[in-house]
Parts: sequence; structure tokens; C-alpha cells
Amino acid sequence: MKAGSTLVDVAQRVDHIRQHARDFLARPAQVRISATVGASPSMLLDDGSGALSFGVSDLVHDQLADYAGIPLPYYRRMLSEAPDLMAANANTWLAKADGRRLVRTALDDAGQPVTRAFLSDRFRPLDNYQLLEAVLPLLHEQGIRVESCELTEKRLYLKAVSDRFTGEVKVGEMVQAGLSISNSEVGMGAISILPLVWTLRCTNGMTIQESGMRQHHVGRRQGDPNDGDIQHLLSDEARTADDRAFFLKVRDVSRAALDETVFRRHLSRLQAAAGAAITNPALDQVVEVTSKRFGLTEAEGAGVLAHLIRGGDLTLWGLCSAVTRYSQDLSSYDRATELERIGGKLIELPRGDWQRLSAASPSAN
Repeated sequence: MKAGSTLVDVAQRVDHIRQHARDFLARPAQVRISATVGASPSMLLDDGSGALSFGVSDLVHDQLADYAGIPLPYYRRMLSEAPDLMAANANTWLAKADGRRLVRTALDDAGQPVTRAFLSDRFRPLDNYQLLEAVLPLLHEQGIRVESCELTEKRLYLKAVSDRFTGEVKVGEMVQAGLSISNSEVGMGAISILPLVWTLRCTNGMTIQESGMRQHHVGRRQGDPNDGDIQHLLSDEARTADDRAFFLKVRDVSRAALDETVFRRHLSRLQAAAGAAITNPALDQVVEVTSKRFGLTEAEGAGVLAHLIRGGDLTLWGLCSAVTRYSQDLSSYDRATELERIGGKLIELPRGDWQRLSAASPSAN
């Protein structure tokens, strides 16, 4: 499992955002991008009563390009080489758009206001501080240690492991039960509570989709749709009650995912994977087919192949372990976590799909 930051550091950064976050509802025509050569672009929110100015995060640039229908490579080129052209393009399409947008802002590390998300007005904020308040007491109560955690521009991650449930996949390969918890405040994914299997020998982690929970950030439209002014959103009483009920459910799902019966069921599947041999002796072909199926890049496939050969375990379990072991070599915590999920998806393949994958050559797929 890829190492991240300390829990204290993550909690402090989450609290910093909580203290300085401000959410606004604005019509697209009230949003304007200001950009000139040699200066960082700004997003201006202006309803005629005075403009509010914010820096623009990389993620918001991506979201703005998508909303305006501008191909991202072209948007990025304009941003780098002709920022005034990028601003003119974005502002033209913003001026033509209907509805409203939710603009989420906070202060950056230097204390400057910055936009962190540009979203639909139906986005339901389920924030990281609320998630930590719900799950950290449970983890403490259950004696579960946080093995890895991180707060990236896109998501919060908590990966926790319990010593209570341990099993042997094959001789010398001991695993423990755990939880992989993630959330995105900025529109890059649902709240996710998934069982995690932790391998003691090589400290790999893989997440299993079964027995977990995903809650997308979709809710009712926010604010007064007839209000033409930019609205600074505050949590209302109804939303607070809904959120409280939801995070009680998060706590219950987290507790259920650490049930021994669930762990034993996953362990049985891992043991079956350890007995499912790779039938194609050309391992590079097996990895290439796996890469195509699960969206690994050529470089990632090469890294997985190297770990598969080095590990010497030519089974489905060995291939899963190679994928999750390679995740530790990646610089991106977001992508490393995705490879941990791909490891779990391999384990969950129906038997017939695995047999075809392990025997197939790239030309056959």
C-alpha cells in the first residue's frame, strides 16, 4: 500500500479547508475568467454588486473546459501559450449557458482565496470533516489502525487495518481485514466505503467492491432559483439533519464491512485465486491483455510484469499482488489507489473470464 501523510497532517488540512471554505451559487454569465500572459488566471464572480476574485486550481481548469465543451488538450495549450485566448473562449461559452453553477472555494496554503471546484447546483456537499467525524471514533473503538491516508486535490483517503481477523491465502501469505474509505468534495467521486485486504508480507492492499457502499453527491437543487444574485451558501437545518442521518449510515456500513463473515468470504475467494494458474506461458501477453481490460498504461503494464516475474507466483493471486505491489511505485496517490481497486476487480472476475484472460494473447482480444 502506498504510503501517504500522517493522520494528524491530513486532519489538520481537512480542518483548514473546513474553516476557510465558502460555497457560492452563480449563473454562468456571472462567472468570468481573467487571464493574461505572465499572470495566474483568476475566476471572477460578479453579479453587479462587486466582483469576488479567486485563483483557479488545475482541477477547476479541467472542470471548466469540460463544462464549456473545449477539448482539454486545446484548453491546456491555450492556458500555457495564449491565456487571453483561453479566457475569451471560456467566457464566450459561460455567457451563453443557462442554469447555475456551484463554485466551491477555500484558502490555499499561502492564505489566498482559490476555487477548488466548479460544479452543478445539484451537487450535494458531503464534506471530508463530516466523514472523519463519523469514522475516526469507530476506528478507535474497534482498535483499527490507519495504515495509510492522504488528502489530494481530488480526494480524501483513509486505509485502515484490523488485527482481529487474519487468514492465510497460501503458505506464508497472511492477510488481514481492513477498510478503504474515500471521498471527494470537488466532484471527483462518490463517498466510498470498501472492504480492504492487507497482505502482511509485502504490505499490499487491495479493495473489494462487494459488501461496500458508494454514495454519489447528487441532491436537490440548492438555493433560490429565482434569485439573480450570487448566493453564499450556508448549511440549512434540513440539510444538516439529512447529513447527520447519512453519516450514521456510513458508520454502520463501515462496521459491517469489518464483519468476520465478510472477511472469511473474501479470504475464500483469495484462496481460490491462489489456485487459479496462469495458463499462457507468455506472461507479457497476459499482462498486456490485463492492461487493456483494466485501463493500465504501457508503463504501468511493464511495472506489473516486472513484479509478476520477480514474485514468481504465476496465478491469479500472483497477478493481483503484482498489480497492487506496483501501485506503491507510482507518484500519484490517486492512481495508486485505483490500482488497488483494479487488484480487487481481478479477484472478483468470474471464473470463465479469468480462464479466458489467463490463456489469451493480445491478438485474440
